[in-house]
Amino acid sequence: MSESPHSIEIERETISAVIVSSERGTPEHTAEALETLTVDDFYHHAHRCLWHGILSLYRAGQPPGDPTLIIEAVRSQPLSGDAAVKAISDCLSSAGISSHLNHYASQLRAFTLRREVMSAARDALTLAADEKQTIEEMTAEVERKLYAATRKASPSSEVHVSKLARLHAERMEEARAAKGGITGIPTGLDSLDRMTGGLQPGWVVVVPGQAGMGKTALAMGGLGLAAAMAGHYVHIFSMEMPERQVTERLMCGISGLSIATQRGEMSPREWGEYTRALDVLGSLNINICDELDLTADQIRSRARRGIRQHAKGKPSVVVVDYVQQLASNHHRENEAERLAHASKMFKALAIELDCVVVLAAQVTLAASRDRRPCYLEECRGGQAIPAVADLALVPYRPSQHDESRADRDAQIYVRKFRHGNPSGLEDACFAWDGDAMRYVEA
Repeated sequence: MSESPHSIEIERETISAVIVSSERGTPEHTAEALETLTVDDFYHHAHRCLWHGILSLYRAGQPPGDPTLIIEAVRSQPLSGDAAVKAISDCLSSAGISSHLNHYASQLRAFTLRREVMSAARDALTLAADEKQTIEEMTAEVERKLYAATRKASPSSEVHVSKLARLHAERMEEARAAKGGITGIPTGLDSLDRMTGGLQPGWVVVVPGQAGMGKTALAMGGLGLAAAMAGHYVHIFSMEMPERQVTERLMCGISGLSIATQRGEMSPREWGEYTRALDVLGSLNINICDELDLTADQIRSRARRGIRQHAKGKPSVVVVDYVQQLASNHHRENEAERLAHASKMFKALAIELDCVVVLAAQVTLAASRDRRPCYLEECRGGQAIPAVADLALVPYRPSQHDESRADRDAQIYVRKFRHGNPSGLEDACFAWDGDAMRYVEA
């Protein structure tokens, strides 16, 4: 592989420009370069040592461009005094221009990115040659290294609050102009949309529940399908049912026809609804994965690829049904450790790709036996899942515990809402549509 990309001349010009511009204080453009560039952005050993000394002086409130102080500051570095003097002399022989510091910085950062990507590529070659790793493991690790390389070399993600305030005002203006004040991804439930403004990118939505309460229906056929119907990309990871059954669920939600009706002789009206639903489903931007034994890292890798390929610049939704079915990365990992790692991965995925992650979750055996709506803290596997939840929705169907109750009776409880009042749905009324296998407004 060719020599690592770099430019000795640009490194000298950068250091020279800092020294020249810092003779009387530290101008704004010099301070910006000092805040942006790190030691790793310099390839030449002597330049790395000099930049370390310059940064030390700047952070200590001393003149960062004073050659005498720089030589003193690099004494802790593996660079002799004579070598430091020569390196500074070589830099000053370059015509570094202080007003060009931003340009120099961008070029050095570009070289850093190329070096990081090349390093990741070398690691990828090593991984590809390791026959002990599966193709899935190799692919996930290569993607992780490449993503880490580009993130490491990218500019700081810090944003001044003044810019964030302007963005907030713009979102609120959009909310006032939008029907129902929705600025995020619609949920298909008007009461929930009014409470949340729609699901917002970066959120993790947890849907816990006992068996038969409709947590899959709410997560996949409710939130996921509503997002797809609104034009958003949805990636469904189903570890509980095969893809054909997921498709059946989606068809029920779109057509309003039960699976039994779809399998039998349909009336002309029902056939019309069925064919219409087929056309709608075929046009939706949905990927379905029904592989068992996926790890959280593998889901994160696949979701990243799917979103980059299909999202088309709009916020996306990733649905995992259900999170306790995830495989372990290590054989000795217990359930609490596995779910703690998974929760961290899914929160990182939501923030990293500006998407919404919906996690259907099982509850403990004790909670399953109780004839009441469960609580978020009763998710199986410890407190990791509740900790990362921005919104927790608990579906509840009393008929599953009480035969005297109508099958249509249902409610959705908000157990956590990090961004508002969790009691926002107390006055809302919901019902269970058994044919469509979904929760609806009553």
